Amino acid sequence: MNISSLIVEAEDRTNYYRPWLKHYNRETPANLTYPDKTIYQMLQARTEKDPGNMALEFMGKKTRFKTLLEKVDNCARALKEIGVTEKDAVTICMPNTPHAVIMFYAVNRVGAIANMIHPLSAPKEIEFYMNNVDSKYIIIGNFSYPNLKKVEGDLKLKKVIVAKVSDFLGKRNRVGFWALGGHKIPKVNYNDNSLLVSWKNFIKLGENSSQEVNSNMKCGDGAVVLYTGGTTGIQKGVLLSNHNFNALAIQCLAHMNDGYLGKIKEDKMMCILPMFHGFGLAVCVHLPISVGASTILVPKFDAEIFAGQFAKHKPQYIAGVPTLYEALLRNKKMKKTDFSSIKGVFAGGDSVPVELKKHFDEFITKRGVGR
Repeated sequence: MNISSLIVEAEDRTNYYRPWLKHYNRETPANLTYPDKTIYQMLQARTEKDPGNMALEFMGKKTRFKTLLEKVDNCARALKEIGVTEKDAVTICMPNTPHAVIMFYAVNRVGAIANMIHPLSAPKEIEFYMNNVDSKYIIIGNFSYPNLKKVEGDLKLKKVIVAKVSDFLGKRNRVGFWALGGHKIPKVNYNDNSLLVSWKNFIKLGENSSQEVNSNMKCGDGAVVLYTGGTTGIQKGVLLSNHNFNALAIQCLAHMNDGYLGKIKEDKMMCILPMFHGFGLAVCVHLPISVGASTILVPKFDAEIFAGQFAKHKPQYIAGVPTLYEALLRNKKMKKTDFSSIKGVFAGGDSVPVELKKHFDEFITKRGVGR
């Protein structure tokens, strides 16, 4: 699948029935075509094209597309080993880590539904989210497991996969993580609960499995459940299809002026928005993976962390909610940062005040954008 094949030439911007076209950049096409693929198949197709491209970077640990696809396929076999079948709901209760990305695509690979929830959810919230979709499987961070443990008896659990941030850290970073707070996380006693399996042992199930992973999932089938903010009552689960995610990725690509010329494959997207939100999952993860670019996974949503990671990685694209950009404008470290690497900035999750857009544009222009 060539990036350029996803774009249809722009039409006349004076189109009477579509007056919004005149507000598009000249490079932005008026029409798009969307691939008839599942979410997993987008990763698979991109890996065939660019196996050596860097797909993920997490705390110094880099993963190329070829390796990512292998990990996803291993994870899919492991899911089959623990009993996951098509249309089952697998709950992903994780921050932005490689576990979450691998599991998200593996769940899609087996034709199941990814139930994305906040890793800091309270016990009763976890119970609600899992019962909402009749989920019997969950991957959860070891720091969040104590909350799940409090409601285990009220759930129909078949398997709990416990993941640790240190699973994907090099030796030096593991030591640093332990010193900075990892030592405070309660140890999980796997011997006391047959439902539990560590991430590493779970993945070994897939590596040693001879399971055939076949799925009848189609592009239009439901693939992901995300939750509303609950501002008008209880939170509501929203089922999105493969097509929804692929369409959003292609629409974003169309607005990235050099993206459909293929240059985006050399670029990096900073993923600080959480994967349990549609904006973070679709724009910061699925978009770069669909086009062969790199995703920098940042596990904590914080302006100070963002500033440090930006200075280190110098990404071409960033995405955030208005409150993040407001915080960045006040951050001392960001005021000293070189923004010359930036090609595009995405904002969403809430309406963006005109003054904020104006101030942020001026802020990054003074610090190198466009040079």
